[in-house]
Amino acid sequence: MALPLKYTPHLGFLVAILGIIWLGMLLPHEKAVDMSEIPSQPQGALVKVSGLVSDLESRKGNAFFYLVDGVRVRAVYFRPAAGQMAELGEGMKIEALGRISTYRGMQEIVVEKVRRID
Repeated sequence: MALPLKYTPHLGFLVAILGIIWLGMLLPHEKAVDMSEIPSQPQGALVKVSGLVSDLESRKGNAFFYLVDGVRVRAVYFRPAAGQMAELGEGMKIEALGRISTYRGMQEIVVEKVRRID
């Protein structure tokens, strides 16, 4: 059964809409979680957490610190842009977007983006 040529634009539009919906479902979705929920998150999960910056160190252009909000969670931010590094400071309250990872047997957040919360 052949499709009449007059329906081709409609079919193309429908396929495009379905493709956009499908892509939206495939894109990673961040999940805002409480710091106490971090241990139960799966490896590689994209999470958004907030807490106070503690024990901040900068080595070779990378930032290492703990996020504290009732519990302490280790965080690492590889090669943050200068503007992002300015958002980090000892005792500052921040929101961090990152992925759950394990390094040397310890769970941590590999930060992708930070935002200061005032």
